[in-house]
Amino acid sequence: MRKKEFCAAFLMLFGSSFAASAAVTNVSLAVADWEKTNLVFNGVDFQGPATVANTASGHLLGTKTTATGGSNYSLGLHSITAYNLQDATLRYNWRLNGQGGYSGIYTGLDTGDGHVHLINNFDPNLPSVGYMTTDHSWAGSEIIPSNGWLWTEVTFSANHYDFTVSKTGYGNTDFLHGSKTIASTTWDALVAVHPFFQLGDNYVAGAYFEVADLSITTQDVPPGPSVPEPVSLALLGVGLAGLGAVRRRRDAAS
Repeated sequence: MRKKEFCAAFLMLFGSSFAASAAVTNVSLAVADWEKTNLVFNGVDFQGPATVANTASGHLLGTKTTATGGSNYSLGLHSITAYNLQDATLRYNWRLNGQGGYSGIYTGLDTGDGHVHLINNFDPNLPSVGYMTTDHSWAGSEIIPSNGWLWTEVTFSANHYDFTVSKTGYGNTDFLHGSKTIASTTWDALVAVHPFFQLGDNYVAGAYFEVADLSITTQDVPPGPSVPEPVSLALLGVGLAGLGAVRRRRDAAS
């Protein structure tokens, strides 16, 4: 075995151990993996009449079955499972259909109790209400196209997050994009959070939100060198022995 061949074999056997890797978690959109997060105020449950279902394509669909004006009357859903968003990228493809009228939605992350929204929407000019709305704006809410698909992508770091909300695809900057700082308490809480969607303040029956895709990608982290398998060690031993034999023959010839 020549020196060049030996080096190639070594890289094939052990080079991949030092390559960066990323893990993608596709969050289940099955109804059974989500739960309602009712808004309770002074002992009154403001959960509006609503249905939750999966479409034929497996999308998550939340529908308000009556017109319930007023943001308190809502349909809130969050994932039952908590996820670690530290140093990770969150992506979700979704739409809101106001059925031709005004309707509002929150999307983001909560802490699991259904009442504390850790992050509401991703908007460079977040209004006090934290809404995105169809038809028209209220209190500075961002207007989104009714029944138009949006792609939200957010990457979290220790003291800030970068985000885009696009009408054409993940990471595109055709609609909303920016960066926001986060407190250390928010960063600490991101270790176990629940994606959520909350639809309310709808003035037409049948308003709904639909989620087609939801995933979490960890940032690339180079793993430590792995322990070679016995077969790999044996092949390496053969290569070393061959290289040694070549050298001895060269020494004898000289």
